[in-house]
Amino acid sequence: MFKSILGIGVLLTATSAFAEDPAPPLHSEAPVELPTVTVNGSRLADYPPISPADLRGGGIAPTEPPVRLFFPGSGYAAGIAKGQATVCVELDEKGNATDYLLVAWTQKYFGEALLRAAQDTKYAPLLFKGVAVPSRFNFGYEFTPDFSVPMNTFDAVERRELEIRGGRPDFKYHPVTEAALDNRLERVREAVPHFPAGYTPVGGKGDWVVVSLYIDEEGHVRVPRVDSASSPLLVRNALLAVHYWQFKPATVKGKPALVYAAFAVSFIEAPK
Repeated sequence: MFKSILGIGVLLTATSAFAEDPAPPLHSEAPVELPTVTVNGSRLADYPPISPADLRGGGIAPTEPPVRLFFPGSGYAAGIAKGQATVCVELDEKGNATDYLLVAWTQKYFGEALLRAAQDTKYAPLLFKGVAVPSRFNFGYEFTPDFSVPMNTFDAVERRELEIRGGRPDFKYHPVTEAALDNRLERVREAVPHFPAGYTPVGGKGDWVVVSLYIDEEGHVRVPRVDSASSPLLVRNALLAVHYWQFKPATVKGKPALVYAAFAVSFIEAPK
């Protein structure tokens, strides 16, 4: 479906702010934000995002009960009044989960609890112009206690005051963009997708897609998603190629980092 090739794709510039599109509504939905990839005006016009009108389904299956997670005992013990976490779930064309990536947490035990819940949840396939395509679901959750939490430490009181004043969540773990890295992203293995059967190339930017993805601490591509494409027929081959990519592990101040990035990826004709 694809072959190895060097030098493909255009890395889009990114901000360090957090704001990927929010997860669909959940019980106690978390205001967890993920990095947004931004581009200059001309490039954004070249690669318009897929219209929400062309998308249907995806996310948690309609048959699933409302999400309700217990507040971890460690949070009560620490005097924490609220916790947040986000897990990204990669789904195939049938809505089956193929990968889970814990991307953000205010305390690790919140992330671990949400990851277990995500793994026990059933999902629905995403339809792009009526065609089922692989996708990514951002599963965010805000943990709140069932009863009052004693503020028994100075840090707990200070943290709660910050929340009341509208402070941002104190994420202990979260993805970063390329701007925060010690060195530029470096791909050590690449691939380019072939045009799929049944697709007629239109030429120009219509034969490109934009794929957003995470690069884990070992340099592996995780939970990619096509964010811009002219046809649903391009989605599967683009993701197959991107999954083949490998990056040199990235660091921030010498420590391994989870990275969020996006690439514009072109297609080539399949060999006859």
